[in-house]
Amino acid sequence: MPLYKDALNAITDDNLYAVDETSTPSYATIKELRDEGYVTAINSAADDGDSFLAIAITLRGRSFQTKLNASA
Repeated sequence: MPLYKDALNAITDDNLYAVDETSTPSYATIKELRDEGYVTAINSAADDGDSFLAIAITLRGRSFQTKLNASA
């Protein structure tokens, strides 16, 4: 769960806008959060790898983030 907590906090605190396979948080973490409905992101994959742009937390994601931060 720390991966998800760190990713959601990075989106909120650092205004994280884009990720790829080498980013922190990683593409895979953001994909998992997107697939569960915690964030929205535009898939911007290309021949050189997977990536997301315009990453934003949903209301459901904010609730999840609050729970993760409370259990710190």
